[in-house]
Amino acid sequence: MASTLTPTQFAAELKSIGTVASRPKLRDALAECENAIMAGVAKNFLMEQAAGGERWPARKDPVPRHPLLNLTGTLLDSATSENASYHVRRISDTTLETGTNLVYAATHQYGDPGRNIAQREFLDVPEGVLEECGEIIAEAMLAQMLGGPV
Repeated sequence: MASTLTPTQFAAELKSIGTVASRPKLRDALAECENAIMAGVAKNFLMEQAAGGERWPARKDPVPRHPLLNLTGTLLDSATSENASYHVRRISDTTLETGTNLVYAATHQYGDPGRNIAQREFLDVPEGVLEECGEIIAEAMLAQMLGGPV
């Protein structure tokens, strides 16, 4: 069964879609994305590799007493648990910032050649997670444009 709109109704629909597209309300979708991002970061720790699959450099001490970057679990928790003390989470209708503000996190993420600390990228987001977030956001915007739940 086809729906018929008058030109005025059609123009109103287009205006509504434009308004949603220019001012989307994506807070819930972005929160869902944050969960996927944190799961991807947790996988980096588990696999001891960057998101692209590159293994982290081996430790200087050949006798491992703990997994790489996981002596106490604080760094892992701060990057993967929204309840952790050092977890950073800023979310709005259109932006998401998630990660850690531990002082030593950047040293491990980027390395420190002056102190002979290897770069071990743990905060990178796997490509599959980015695709998943794109789908989550697209579905949320489509639902809003079609007048569905926000």
